[in-house]
Amino acid sequence: MTIRVSVGDNTRASALFKEQAQAAAAASAQSEQDAATRVTLATQQAERAEDEADRAGVEADRSTDAAMEVVAPIKASLSTPQAGEAGVATLAAGARSYGDKLVADAPITGPGRITGFDTWCFVEGGQVEFVLYRDNEDGTFSEVGRRTESTTGQGAACSIVFDVPVEFGDYPVRTAYREVDENALSALEQAGNFKIVGPGVFPASFATADTGASPVRAMVQTQYEQDVQTVTAPAVSSLDQRLLVVEALSAPDPLDIPQPIEPRRIRRAAYDGEPRQYAQTDPITVSTTTNATITGGTVYPRTTDKVAFLGGNWILGTSYPGELYRYNQSVYYGPGEGQGYVGRNPMIEMVVTGSAVEFATQGGAKPFWISIDGVFTNANGYTLSNTDGEPKYVKLAFATPLDQARVKIYFAAGVNYGETRVPAGAFLSDPAPVYSASAIWIGDSITEGTQVSHEFKTFPAIASGRLGVRDYVASGVGATGYVVAPEGRVTFIERINDVLQGIDGGPPDLCVLCGGLNDPYSTQAEQDAFDAAVLDYVTALRAGAPNMTIIGYGPMPTQNGYDPRLSGQEASVHAVMDLFPNCFKASVSDAANHPDWTSWFGLDSNGQFDGTHVMDPGHAHLGELMGEDVKAILL
Repeated sequence: MTIRVSVGDNTRASALFKEQAQAAAAASAQSEQDAATRVTLATQQAERAEDEADRAGVEADRSTDAAMEVVAPIKASLSTPQAGEAGVATLAAGARSYGDKLVADAPITGPGRITGFDTWCFVEGGQVEFVLYRDNEDGTFSEVGRRTESTTGQGAACSIVFDVPVEFGDYPVRTAYREVDENALSALEQAGNFKIVGPGVFPASFATADTGASPVRAMVQTQYEQDVQTVTAPAVSSLDQRLLVVEALSAPDPLDIPQPIEPRRIRRAAYDGEPRQYAQTDPITVSTTTNATITGGTVYPRTTDKVAFLGGNWILGTSYPGELYRYNQSVYYGPGEGQGYVGRNPMIEMVVTGSAVEFATQGGAKPFWISIDGVFTNANGYTLSNTDGEPKYVKLAFATPLDQARVKIYFAAGVNYGETRVPAGAFLSDPAPVYSASAIWIGDSITEGTQVSHEFKTFPAIASGRLGVRDYVASGVGATGYVVAPEGRVTFIERINDVLQGIDGGPPDLCVLCGGLNDPYSTQAEQDAFDAAVLDYVTALRAGAPNMTIIGYGPMPTQNGYDPRLSGQEASVHAVMDLFPNCFKASVSDAANHPDWTSWFGLDSNGQFDGTHVMDPGHAHLGELMGEDVKAILL
């Protein structure tokens, strides 16, 4: 947990407090009935810590002067407002900027998880201890974080930021502070303000407090319209009554299905998603050797929790040399192939501190790509020189030592991953981010990446980046569809567990349907069979993952674009999407309108022209289009 404090200019803060307190008093005098206290309940599902936002350049260190430009009225030491009095501002739904702040009385509750939680108070010198509590809704409270901070001068405004972990969950939040220095002349000295003397007595103290006169305010950053709610609470005289009103007006949405499904997670990811970014100068040197070159540091085994294994499910090999590696097995290819589950786009992620990292691997000679804190080190990737399939060690040497940097490696299908080594003084940290959105793209050979040079360049990979998705699977199997599968392979519904158990044994946040090209569609009977198969599949998905977001596309376009058959299949998929909650329609029927579309098809491995499977430029085009389409739907 990151806790950060800033102390601002007292003159600016005092002037604003006075002006806003006067405005609140005027509003109260005009109409007692209209002066009901407004409680803005705002939560952002954004489960990203402020430290990550800072690295992205979204949120620099904030001064109190800057924050004061958007902070709403704070009832501080200038007056002692009574319970139910007006003066707490609201922020209209729809604000999307990181700079937009809104203020509300404690408690803060409502749908969604809270990150970047700011508590403000007005202090005239001395020390103040800030505490953030979670209300367990059973009469008990759990402390989330605390920080003691010294202030100087007269009338300084203090801000403390609690970056709450994802495990915090959907709970009401209480904030409190207490004076540490008896000489501190703060708003706490006023009659009616609650005063917390320690976590052990917090529930009793809070139960008798009157938040209507409390100077404690909570600030929550807003990200997108769906997560901004404004609730008006009637004026009440006691805390218990106030809490009943607030909780009745905005109760948290329960998480009814297996973690980590939660619709707001994928919306926040989409808000953060952006096109791929590449470093101007490659910051690493990559070398491949038969034996490990880092021998004096720390060795993390293949079972370590310091390496996150992404791109679907992974298993541990059991016989040599497989017992040295983890295998990505995310797509059921069918029993007839003698393959069972296969890997499609294996990825690993680790948080590195140090000058180098080395890992054991086995697999093909296709390139792999690396990103550091979301920026790719180069556009061409690095080639593994292990075409013989023998175990190799790959060393990444960083031009500048990393400090808690998130390193992500994108491998080709069939690459296995073993132990990880770092030199003396270097180490790996917990790779789990504050939030992690996931997606599975269901389709055929186009989704699989036939005619694409690397899995990293398929449209699911490109669109997933556009959507801010950390963990994704391009779950395509050639020659299959909703209805059709050749001997030895299976239809979409026959491998439905590729979705329902596809991410850490459970469903993803987002499932995108991209198939249908292989299903015949020339007679009414074939159309009826297709319609029924799509309905059965989506029904099963919805039953198995009630909160998973589903996007339904028609078939992917061929060189000739969309013909009446493909348009009919798209209409069938869209009709099914209309039947279920949290299911949405999308289209790539106009993708072939690009002037270069027909030139993005070429010869297959047998030297025959392939007008079905678009090559790298076409996948890049589809990925950008679909990423933006889905983002618009989610936001």
